[in-house]
Amino acid sequence: MDDLFPLDRLRQLREAAGLTQTDMARLCGLHGRQSHQTAGAWERGTITPSAARRARFIGYLWDHLHLRHDPAQFEAVWGVLVEAWGWEPVTDAEWARFTVQPRPPKTDPHALDQRLAALETALAQRDVPAPAPAALSLPLDDLPPVGPLPPGSRMPLARNPLFVGRRADLLRLAAALSAHGTAAISQGETAAATGLGGIGKTQLASEFVHRYARFFAGGVFWLSFESGDAVAGEVAACGGAGGLELRPDFAQRSLDEQVRLVQAAWQQPMPRLLVFDNCEEPGLLARWRPTSGGCRVLITSRRHDWDLALGVQMQPLAVLSRAESVALLRRHRVDAPPAVLEAIAAELGDLPLALHLAGSYLHRYARVLSAEQYLHHLRDPTRPAHVSLQTGGASPTGHVQHVARSFGLSYDRLDERTPLDAWARRLLIHLGCLAPGEAAPYSLPAATLGLDLNQLEAALQMEDGVARLLELGLVGVDEMHALRLHRLLGDFVRRRAGAAWPAAQAQVEAAVQAILDQSYAEVLPLRLLPIQAHLRHVVDTALPRADAAGATLGHALARHLWQMGETAAAQRYAAQGLAIRSLVCGALHPDTAVSHHLLGILGQEAGEFAQAHTHLQAALAIRLATVGEDHFDTADTLANLGELLWVEHRLDEAVSALERALAICARAEESALGPAGRAEGAAGPVQALVAEVANTLALCLLAQGQAHGR
Repeated sequence: MDDLFPLDRLRQLREAAGLTQTDMARLCGLHGRQSHQTAGAWERGTITPSAARRARFIGYLWDHLHLRHDPAQFEAVWGVLVEAWGWEPVTDAEWARFTVQPRPPKTDPHALDQRLAALETALAQRDVPAPAPAALSLPLDDLPPVGPLPPGSRMPLARNPLFVGRRADLLRLAAALSAHGTAAISQGETAAATGLGGIGKTQLASEFVHRYARFFAGGVFWLSFESGDAVAGEVAACGGAGGLELRPDFAQRSLDEQVRLVQAAWQQPMPRLLVFDNCEEPGLLARWRPTSGGCRVLITSRRHDWDLALGVQMQPLAVLSRAESVALLRRHRVDAPPAVLEAIAAELGDLPLALHLAGSYLHRYARVLSAEQYLHHLRDPTRPAHVSLQTGGASPTGHVQHVARSFGLSYDRLDERTPLDAWARRLLIHLGCLAPGEAAPYSLPAATLGLDLNQLEAALQMEDGVARLLELGLVGVDEMHALRLHRLLGDFVRRRAGAAWPAAQAQVEAAVQAILDQSYAEVLPLRLLPIQAHLRHVVDTALPRADAAGATLGHALARHLWQMGETAAAQRYAAQGLAIRSLVCGALHPDTAVSHHLLGILGQEAGEFAQAHTHLQAALAIRLATVGEDHFDTADTLANLGELLWVEHRLDEAVSALERALAICARAEESALGPAGRAEGAAGPVQALVAEVANTLALCLLAQGQAHGR
């Protein structure tokens, strides 16, 4: 095999058999306008086929790529799929189902196996870095100056030029992460910067990275742990172009394999720094922290009670000293009297986030507002306190209420009577509907606001709104041109938005629905990795309402996760959608059938055949009751039921279901069969379904004949 990528063997065999990608799609049971694109994505490794396609794919290789005549090569090609797609090896029972020929010994050498082994060895050798230093040595007496990041690092936050103080905290972090001999390098050390929201944990971690990164030869990798379900995407993002660049075909690998490759690299002895930002759950730390190698892990967290077994070295973070607070305010407003700045810092309890807002406010209105006037506003007892901060445990002295007022002073400067401020306020509220603290690419809030950033006027409008929010210190923009809204500010905005909140939430949900639908139709799930935390957050917010719109969102996210290969997560969201639809729409509603159908497919993929039968039979019953026998949806459900029965080797029942599906298609023209789309949402004409069913039926009849000795 002379090609670079193992999966290219599938293309070579297909072309040798005179088949197109459209032929491949049809023979593998795909249908729809994008079916050939899906087949091509399989060959490139961009998408991993679901395990439900396994039996059909065996038939494709065996009968249509003519590997029936070369069982040894079939075994070798299947070995490629085991490696590239994560499928299990062909079992003896599956072998017997397709042929009576004896199976080649598993140890039988073959040229393809040898070439694949050589390729993997070469790639593995390419991935091994130079030997790491025996120990990690970090400066512990004096802070190193800010310097560049090592090549391949992933750091979305630029250094904050207004950062002040924290010298002792930075040196303590360096001591906690330094090597304690060679054994420490293999185990990996963890330090945690802990404290209440707004205390400056993330800013401290960012400053540490920009000062100490050069001492981690293998790079620095910043990962958001805000959403536990999205961490896999964060990890995978470290391995591709601009990062570790682990393999030339990294982008074509499945998400699971990308994660495995990155984790393997992190187990090497090369010193690396991993930053787990907003990591609150011990289980997440235990799951994602490397168990060996040269990585050090720095986490930011509000949590104070880490299990001792995790080996977390706590670095509790206090508020700024009064001198540091005054220095931070002075960077925003150099003309203010020191005594007034000190009084403002006292009112704000020296909390960094509140100081940042106050400083931004003082700077923005320097020509019309004195520091003395601002202090007077802070002390105004009529301004509302912030509920989330009242329960934060920050201070029993009342400073926490003044922190809330600092939020309000900035927020209240957005005058709805001014078009720009009204627009900026709307943008801020939409950002508040997204995952708190997570980076949001401009395109996401723009989509929720109905803006097409490819249009100049829309792009300028977006920039104006962002610039206004930046002036007031209400949002941040990272180096990836993504917006960040602090979690406390997000909560404050949600509480202050009032009647504008429901409408904004509905618009955000509609945009997320459209994004998920488009991604599913185009079979491009990996494209949504950068915003997956926001997708989950919006859906998780909608589902508790238990209404039809929330159920539809849950179903759309389930389809997306299915395409991503996250079957268990897809089942959870699909099950919630089914429960809501059963209550809101009714047990016999077509949407309820759609949910049953998807859960049937997911159950088959998960190997939960009894549950798959239950859901597919329920979907079939609903469709017979609502649209009748002669309808595309009914034929579609029968086709999936027949495929499930075939996979279980219940051949007589499979043949019956498949012949019934074909009969439905034969009795009426396509226009009379209703919407020509599969229940899980992939559109396709009746002819494609007929070809799919006929292919499965042919394989079933072949297996029947072999079972009966014919």
